[in-house]
Amino acid sequence: MKKLLLLFISIYLSLIIFMPKEELLYTAINKLNPNHQIELKIDNIKDYGIFLKIDSANIYYENFYLGNIGLIKIFPLIFYNQIKILSVELSNKFKKITNLSIFEANIIYHIFDPKEINLTATTNIGKIKGRFNLKNFKLSIFLTPNKNFNHFKYKHFFKKQGGGYIYELFVK
Repeated sequence: MKKLLLLFISIYLSLIIFMPKEELLYTAINKLNPNHQIELKIDNIKDYGIFLKIDSANIYYENFYLGNIGLIKIFPLIFYNQIKILSVELSNKFKKITNLSIFEANIIYHIFDPKEINLTATTNIGKIKGRFNLKNFKLSIFLTPNKNFNHFKYKHFFKKQGGGYIYELFVK
């Protein structure tokens, strides 16, 4: 039994380590963004076997510069996949439009809930927990606000619910 378990773990780790992570990243970007409205220009990708590390990436929406992500770590673990995003710096033009700062974000997808992508983020207006439904392309965000939320320019889009605020959007 131990040999069978060791064999299974070895095969699983080999699949993760030797999987073409960079190619999967670009394929996922193209599949999720078929019209290429959102463009991600990546500076430096390093494959560390179990995860991909992107040192810097610039985000554009229809050729409008939105900002820079300082660090992205992608963990494609087949059954449980996670993207950690740190130090998002929005462009000055985008900061004037919205006074939002994102300090850290996590995106999680696993096989136990294949139709949902879970999101969490720490921002200057509070903590965000969200879900993105892959079947109907609905984004649902629950915000636990802090004192800065009172000065947020777009707080009128959020509906008060329980101890926080909710925002829903159909992407397609």
